Amino acid sequence: ALTLNRFLIIAIVESLLYTLNEAIMVSKYHGLDTGGSCFIHAFGGYFGLACSLLVTPKEAIGHKEKESSYYSNMFAMAGTVFLWLLWPSFNLSAAPRGYEGLVIMNTFFGILCSLFATFWLSTVIHGKLEVEEVLNAVLAGAVAVGTICDMTDKIWIAMLIGALGGIVSTLGFAYISGFLEKKFGLFDCAGIHNLHAMPGLLGALAGIIGTLLLDEDARRQSDRSSHGQCVYQILTLVTTLGIAIVGGIFTGFIAKLNCFGKFENFFSDKE
Repeated sequence: ALTLNRFLIIAIVESLLYTLNEAIMVSKYHGLDTGGSCFIHAFGGYFGLACSLLVTPKEAIGHKEKESSYYSNMFAMAGTVFLWLLWPSFNLSAAPRGYEGLVIMNTFFGILCSLFATFWLSTVIHGKLEVEEVLNAVLAGAVAVGTICDMTDKIWIAMLIGALGGIVSTLGFAYISGFLEKKFGLFDCAGIHNLHAMPGLLGALAGIIGTLLLDEDARRQSDRSSHGQCVYQILTLVTTLGIAIVGGIFTGFIAKLNCFGKFENFFSDKE
């Protein structure tokens, strides 16, 4: 496991790069991302994954202690309930004045549909509800709908994106995480790729399409055409992924240096 010094280095560098990225996205590109699907979730997710690829010891791959315990899952369920109920207020924090009701409505219906989609798909895949998927994938709809939560008053769009977020996240926990760990050694203990990175990427893509298809008022952009804003949304996504992945690799290389001490024994969730 990583030492405290290594975690500190990772946290400091990620915070600095996140601030730099958001400054570029907001001040230079004027990218639209009220709920942070791209700025927060995609950035943090892919930064962490790139960093993990370098700092994770080979012994951690497939380790028997990586699974969470029953009691931890039950305790975490309380956190999931609170997040599910309060996530609309998170997306609301950066909403422009006059769009508060729209943000709450779209976030609520998005996260509701991700819950339904997760319950349905988890049962289809496993024959029962898988706890890890219920704890995480039910929240993925709120992540996915973040970029367009103030762009449209058509509820079915938020419902569709929310359901897709739940489906993508559930498939990630069921299949994609294991594949990436086995083939590429990408260790993702907390399922960040499934809950934040992929739904965040989905939300950013929805924002790109939204600027082309939604009405002028929804884009809230007085000096750009729909095609012009679409180009900047694409630049926002590409730049965010670039800074996140390159920054994560650089940070992982630094954190792996021996000057930060020896790696500690693996943590067991049963302790």
